[in-house]
Amino acid sequence: MPHRLPPEEMEYTTLPQILSKLKPIPVDEYEKNRLQYIQFLTSQASQQTTGQTTGSGHD
Repeated sequence: MPHRLPPEEMEYTTLPQILSKLKPIPVDEYEKNRLQYIQFLTSQASQQTTGQTTGSGHD
């Protein structure tokens, strides 16, 4: 007979308990994170463009 865990030890496997522990991100925090990500992507794109026009030496 397989070993069975008691319900309190199996709590992590049940979706309702997981969902109740997740906190929604406030809209202003989400927007701040989104803007930071966009700035990061923009800086990465400009670095790649700058590297290509100046000759990065990776030929």
